Amino acid sequence: MFEALLQLALQENGRTDVVVESAGTIQEAANHPAEEGALVAAKRVGLDLSGHVSRWVGDLNLRDFHIIYCMEPSVRDVVREFNLPPTVRIILVNEEQGGIPNPYQKGQEAYDESLEVIRSVVGKIVRDL
Repeated sequence: MFEALLQLALQENGRTDVVVESAGTIQEAANHPAEEGALVAAKRVGLDLSGHVSRWVGDLNLRDFHIIYCMEPSVRDVVREFNLPPTVRIILVNEEQGGIPNPYQKGQEAYDESLEVIRSVVGKIVRDL
């Protein structure tokens, strides 16, 4: 959901110079479609995640990125283990609130809440780029 919402915010602000990609830190969770709760939450705000396929962060060359946004502190910790150069910024999204709530296996309300938190922070992220 973060990838799609950030891409939308970038597009709405005329930022065509930024590439957004999404990956997770659990290898076994790679190559799966978006969870049903994410599909429903996204659809409610006009986004289509039906083509999304999850990827594992280890399959990407993280050194190619300037900024890596992490949804949870545990994800940030995993990304830090890649020993990236100081030119790659690792940022916990919504850090003042402990990150973005992980809705996985917590029901539709959790996905809706997570989406709303993401929506509340993507504008600031775009302004700060």
